Amino acid sequence: MEYTANIVECSKELTSREKLKYMTTEDSVNMSQVEGELLITPDFYCVVEVHNEKSQDVDYTQYHVIDKDGTDYYTGSQSFWNAFKRIFDVMSSEDEEYQIKVLEKPSNNIKDRTFLTCTIV
Repeated sequence: MEYTANIVECSKELTSREKLKYMTTEDSVNMSQVEGELLITPDFYCVVEVHNEKSQDVDYTQYHVIDKDGTDYYTGSQSFWNAFKRIFDVMSSEDEEYQIKVLEKPSNNIKDRTFLTCTIV
């Protein structure tokens, strides 16, 4: 099998149509390719495990954050995911809408490399 994708975690119950939509990135926005400031008002998230034999990394994880406006943003960045999940977990117990700002920061460990993270606005 050349390509498979499975949703392994989601913050809400998905319909079959939604599952099919979020198992691909055909109608999604790659966070690292957005120029300028990226603000997201999170509605929910999905974690997708991908097996792609045509990719340099055959097995990888994609993190999808769906904005309240319906836009599906995704990344494979573990540093982004750690920061986002911390914010999402705390704010999910609140009845307050919030935004996150996606940030690209220079790496302290690897010269001339950057990484994605986020902060609450």
